[in-house]
Amino acid sequence: MQDFSAFYGETIRTTGTIFLPLGDARVSRLDLRDLAEAAVAALTHDRHLNKTYDLSGPEALHTSEVAEQIGSAIGRTIQYQPIPVAAMEASLREAGMDPWFAEGLAELFGWIRDPGLGSEVTQAAVQLLGRKAIPFRQFAIDERSTWLD
Repeated sequence: MQDFSAFYGETIRTTGTIFLPLGDARVSRLDLRDLAEAAVAALTHDRHLNKTYDLSGPEALHTSEVAEQIGSAIGRTIQYQPIPVAAMEASLREAGMDPWFAEGLAELFGWIRDPGLGSEVTQAAVQLLGRKAIPFRQFAIDERSTWLD
């Protein structure tokens, strides 16, 4: 989730648009606060020894739903504009990212978009946290200052 504030925040704030090569993919995003708490639980409780967990967020959202939830949190319209994977890679290179990393990141977005990698919603976070993971709507409320002028 934090990629929408840490990496895309300025663009969202200045343009009112999320530009990503995700097409119609739905993605289950996990708040880093939950990830950290889940890691602590897994590392400090013996009941988790020799177990693996496929962590996910509590819902798989289309990026237009993410845009709507950010917009709702800040009181203005935010749009999702799908872009080609190649356009993302070119933009990352122009911004100074190492070519190998830009290529790898673009490839990852292609995997998320095309076969739906990242759309599964599991109960692993609930098992580790003892509660539901933070939904994107709450994250957007918590991070709203990122997208405000």
